[in-house]
Amino acid sequence: MKEILIVISSVVLFLVGMVNLSSAVRKIIDVRIKEYIKYAVEKPFYGLVTGIISTIVFQSSSASTALTVGLVSAGLISFYSSLAIILGADIGTTLTVQFVVWHFTEISPVFISIGGLLWLVNRSRWKMAGQIIFYFGLIFFGLGLISQAVEPLKNSPAFVNLFKQTQNPFFGIGLGIAVTGIIHASAIPISIMALLAQQDLVSLENALPVIMGANIGTTVTALLAGAVATVSGKRSALSHLIFKCMGVLLCLLFMPQFLVLLKSLSSSVAQQIVLGHFLINLVIVFAFIFFLRPFAGFMQKVLKGEDETLPIWPEFLNRKDLSDAGKAIDNVQKELQREIILTQKMFIKAVKLIDCPQEGKQRDISYIEIVVNNLRAQIVKFLWR
Repeated sequence: MKEILIVISSVVLFLVGMVNLSSAVRKIIDVRIKEYIKYAVEKPFYGLVTGIISTIVFQSSSASTALTVGLVSAGLISFYSSLAIILGADIGTTLTVQFVVWHFTEISPVFISIGGLLWLVNRSRWKMAGQIIFYFGLIFFGLGLISQAVEPLKNSPAFVNLFKQTQNPFFGIGLGIAVTGIIHASAIPISIMALLAQQDLVSLENALPVIMGANIGTTVTALLAGAVATVSGKRSALSHLIFKCMGVLLCLLFMPQFLVLLKSLSSSVAQQIVLGHFLINLVIVFAFIFFLRPFAGFMQKVLKGEDETLPIWPEFLNRKDLSDAGKAIDNVQKELQREIILTQKMFIKAVKLIDCPQEGKQRDISYIEIVVNNLRAQIVKFLWR
């Protein structure tokens, strides 16, 4: 009973660290969201890299995909552009589990100590850095406590029998989906599998189905965000679920070969688990990245509706027109008209928000403000040339 309470407390510490780390990073990301969007929408490869980096920074693919669904719903990113970001987020989430194998749990008190001291500094920049370092350390401190708590359970017949049952793919996948869906963090069940493997409590055959289930369960956060999103946001959330299910299905079909491959790559079961998690998501990327355009068309037929996008970059300003002053001024006027229309839209939404406050609507207003501010900056830049 004592060990179970410690495990539950450790999971809570992990979640507190992850949620607050995401919140602290989001404050920085929101300031630079223009750059995030700029690189994400240019090419699928840039979107893929953006998804990987954002997940590494957030230490949570759920946070990255939920943010992406929000941006799609607000119209700042098209549904098509969001697909590559989601695929990248799935790759980025594998790093958290790799940290466990690298024994970051043992040095987590160092991060907590340094972060806590910086947090006490009066300067806001140092304080923000301290928060990020502190919560990063708290994530792995929680995982370290889990590792210590489960060690005595190796002599428990019920505990050993539970993980023997995970060798049944359907039971293991169901367990992974349930745990991840409840706590909204695939890193916890996968990290626990790696920690148990380090203590010789689970084999790769026992752990792999749980990893597959955790990969499907991580879509719950995006699906919840998509439930209150526009039709484009719903498409992005549903696409995430399809990506994961198809990837897991492919790995199930070739499970014997997959196990042989993982065992040939490393002699450490914990490292095999991390590689399994990484390769599942790599399979998903290669299965879809070259077919995003037809897949987007398919999803638009499945969930019909108009895409509402807010072009963040000017539609009429062109350097070539600077040689013709009259045409350049006309194009500036067109962009100003766009800016005015968006400002009116933002004002109407703000008035409605007074009568019926909603967090999602408030976020939409802030996203439109980003577009308006960017258009103004681009117009001024164009006129100064």
